[in-house]
Amino acid sequence: MKIRVFDSDGVYRGGLFKTDCFNGMTCRMWHAPPHPDYREALIDIAGKDSPCREQSWFRLQFARVQDISGPSDGSDDFDANSTAYRITPTEAAMWLDRHGYYRPPDLIALMVQLGQQSGGATSNAAAAPLPDAAKEVWDALAGKVLSAKQLARALRSNEDAIRKRIAVLKRAGCAVANRRGAGYYREDAPPPGLPVPTGDQRESG
Repeated sequence: MKIRVFDSDGVYRGGLFKTDCFNGMTCRMWHAPPHPDYREALIDIAGKDSPCREQSWFRLQFARVQDISGPSDGSDDFDANSTAYRITPTEAAMWLDRHGYYRPPDLIALMVQLGQQSGGATSNAAAAPLPDAAKEVWDALAGKVLSAKQLARALRSNEDAIRKRIAVLKRAGCAVANRRGAGYYREDAPPPGLPVPTGDQRESG
């Protein structure tokens, strides 16, 4: 099946995305939570065994109610209600952050190579001074992986407040990730021996 490809600003400049060629069997794909009108996914069309490229990231929205046209044998179907968006590596990283996925190491490396560090996590703390409460969390995570509960205990706070401080750090551009079942850690100062997460591992809490 084919769907129209728009730029990330919503402008259609031509092109169709072939879902039979680029899918979860051949490419890396991450799924967003269900939406009433569509299923959304992020896909890296470079292939599962290849590092991502600047032009390999797409955000797909598969309509729950499709508008199918094409040959009667279904060999070249087109869905007018579904959409693909070309996005930059930074936009892909922000999508992963928003939906609780880890950024793949090759995406981080590509962003550094392209100088696309803005709009999401970076390898160091933001240049602007951090609020004291957020900086406490940032400093506490140096070389450690800690859950919200552990951070709350160490900083004499509560878990909700810790999560708010984490959100402040992320908005400030600090590279804070979350390993499911373990806790938060700094991408620029991870604990020794921390395994590299896969694209399907999601953050919790």
